[in-house]
Amino acid sequence: LLVRYGEPLVAFSHKLEEQDVQVTPFEMGTALALSVFEGEGVDVAIIEVGLGGRLDPTNVVQPCLCGITAIGMDHMNFLGNTLGEIAGEKAGIIKQGVPVVCHPAEEGVAAVFAGKAAEMQAPLRQLDPAMLLDAQSDTYGSVASYQLENEWKQVRIPLPGAHQLTNAMTVLAMVEELRKQGWNIPDAAVY
Repeated sequence: LLVRYGEPLVAFSHKLEEQDVQVTPFEMGTALALSVFEGEGVDVAIIEVGLGGRLDPTNVVQPCLCGITAIGMDHMNFLGNTLGEIAGEKAGIIKQGVPVVCHPAEEGVAAVFAGKAAEMQAPLRQLDPAMLLDAQSDTYGSVASYQLENEWKQVRIPLPGAHQLTNAMTVLAMVEELRKQGWNIPDAAVY
């Protein structure tokens, strides 16, 4: 697969280099992954943004749903010096009319997402930490219950760390949004 899909991309990148356009390794990797997905007839792909969002190579994808996880003070040399600036870059993945689910965020960050979603006429679902009903955690992960549009009871999260509780909440909300679009995702598959 690497040769079949990679050779045409390498040849094209050489043509771009002749025009003084340099293709980064992440851009090449993204192009390769998307080529394989298309060529192999992948039904569903979950594409994670590499850095930021607004200028990320994955932003060429036209998704059926967007999800934004926690915003932190990372990659500041590329994304900005405040949470609001970083959120603005992350909000660059929000597409015209495409629903977006946002991880629980502090007020300023939530406002950035709300503004971008309104600009793009994208249905926005902002999550709240209060939606996490209870959780028991140990070094192997957590078991948590959530009240979103549905009640999710005793969801096993096999990854350690408190941040995984809100990551799981974001995923559950995305499942609910996909179901609204007609995706048949049984509860058993989620659990």
